Amino acid sequence: MKKFLNGILALTASVVVFAVSGNVRAEDVKFSKVNSLSDLAVGDEISIVNEDNQAALSTVQKSNNRGATKIELINEEFVYNENVQLITLAAGIKDNTFAFNVGNGFLYAASSSGNQLKTQASIDDNASWKIDINDSSTSIVAQGTNSRKVFQYNKQNNLFACYSSASQSPIAIYKKVDSSVQETTYDISFNANGGKFADGEGVKITKNVGEKESIDLSKYNPAAPYPYAKLSGWTNGENTYAPADVVEVSSKAIFKAKWEASKILTVEEAIEVANSTGTTQTTIPYTVEGYFVSVDDSNSITIKDSKGNEFVAYAATKGEALEEGDLIRITGYIINYNNKTPEINRGGTYEIVSNATPEDKFAASKVKASLSFDWSSNDKGEYSVSNLKLRFGVMLDSKNTVENGTYGALLISAYDLKSESFTEVIKSYNQTTVDGILASNDKIIKKEVTIKDNVLMCSIDDVKYSDAYYVVFYVISNDTLYLTEERADLVGLDIVDYATNREEYDLTIDEVLALYSLMLESDNSFKEN
Repeated sequence: MKKFLNGILALTASVVVFAVSGNVRAEDVKFSKVNSLSDLAVGDEISIVNEDNQAALSTVQKSNNRGATKIELINEEFVYNENVQLITLAAGIKDNTFAFNVGNGFLYAASSSGNQLKTQASIDDNASWKIDINDSSTSIVAQGTNSRKVFQYNKQNNLFACYSSASQSPIAIYKKVDSSVQETTYDISFNANGGKFADGEGVKITKNVGEKESIDLSKYNPAAPYPYAKLSGWTNGENTYAPADVVEVSSKAIFKAKWEASKILTVEEAIEVANSTGTTQTTIPYTVEGYFVSVDDSNSITIKDSKGNEFVAYAATKGEALEEGDLIRITGYIINYNNKTPEINRGGTYEIVSNATPEDKFAASKVKASLSFDWSSNDKGEYSVSNLKLRFGVMLDSKNTVENGTYGALLISAYDLKSESFTEVIKSYNQTTVDGILASNDKIIKKEVTIKDNVLMCSIDDVKYSDAYYVVFYVISNDTLYLTEERADLVGLDIVDYATNREEYDLTIDEVLALYSLMLESDNSFKEN
């Protein structure tokens, strides 16, 4: 007999051709982003841009599409260069559309079978473009019968063309700034502590030189860059102002928003922030609280919560020595490294909130699970499997053993728990005794435990292929209940692991077939549950 264990988003152009005045240098011509359709009119000179790649529609008309030329976007503006195609807006032949005059003709969507953007001498439906601009995107769509009509940027080939849908990279419209009026720009830059707030964010106010501008900062309060932060004031580098102050300025001034974290984050909330900010770190630091798990050679510190969620402070500044189970707070700028690892970016700091007691260390202990079963064969050499047991355990040592503590385990079927966290469900009952917990939920079962070879263990006998359970261990010390993290185990996954990794477990083909026979019973097993 063998036994095995297993651990688990309609423009047109006019005939007018733009000419740069002999008194105006190319570097004096600026283009500014158009954020509202109401800012566009026949006769305006525009450029079409892909912001992410800082590419503008170029003067190069290829056989089937338009080339792109490099620009430098700064605060939603760029300086004209001779390779940028100047487009003069004309009225399209359909209502509420524009045509795009590029000097020698009009841009049009040229095909239903190819992604073509060409130039023709006249304006028709395919050269009449409908423009929609909202807070986050710009749409330019030709109104003719050619089905490849959506103006887009192709970043792979660095060109502009027309597609059947918004399947490529988005575009934006930038309008030529009138250089005949010298103006001072007041940039309300939504920055935080010197860091950039977010691409595309900001409010621009323009006034002629010599005029004073009273800026009501309360009108420019942006939403918090990410959850769990608040606007605490503004600074121009010299003075600090309250969020609702009115500030009088007579020359260019850049105001930076000052942010501060509004609360200490749980590990789960910190992961939410990381998922929100992605691979660009947050503009303000956050503080995250959790239990110390481990530290590596680069002083990257891992913490976790009672659900087993983990968070990392990458290459943290060294501080106090830590022990497993210490409740600590890590502070720094959050990032989701490679969109895989939620963490405090390099240089975060940490502090101990409370040193871990044996009870704390027990609560921070990792629960392991395994499946055991018996093999048998008859005189025909046919194998069968019996006596399936699930075992859950916690390693005890001198640090997490609670003297005079009362140990036990709580169990619930995954079918009764649904998608909730077992540990958090138990805590939500606000009970200080096991009997109080059991009275709060009759689906929870108390399991007796044994301690053998420094392993605190409980087992579930006669399990089936479809069974799935959650277990937490507890210890009662000084009338206080301490819970470990939960551990889930699905019997069927354990069996599949054995069958698909038979060599690792030294199983024969006959033994694997015996395991697979358990799956045939699963339909009835699932119905029972």
